[in-house]
Amino acid sequence: MTNRSVIIALYLLVVLNIMDASVTLVCIDLGIAEEINPLMKFFLEKGKIWFILAKFTGVLTACYIFWRFRAEKAAQIGLKIAVVAYLLLFSYFCIELL
Repeated sequence: MTNRSVIIALYLLVVLNIMDASVTLVCIDLGIAEEINPLMKFFLEKGKIWFILAKFTGVLTACYIFWRFRAEKAAQIGLKIAVVAYLLLFSYFCIELL
């Protein structure tokens, strides 16, 4: 992967994270969804700001690791898997809302 493609994938990962956090919080407030990830549920019970901080910290830490080791094949594969998994998970969540 070129540096440019890594940057695009990292950007996509962060944007998906922001969209996921936003949609999750709105849907929970509307009572049409609940957080099923036990770790994120723990932080959500502490407050929305803790939920957001935990969610962003996790993804930004992963982004740092992917960037730091971007020349390594394992990091490149991991980044691709992370983006595809997040896209699939977010798509599934949105489809379930319909």
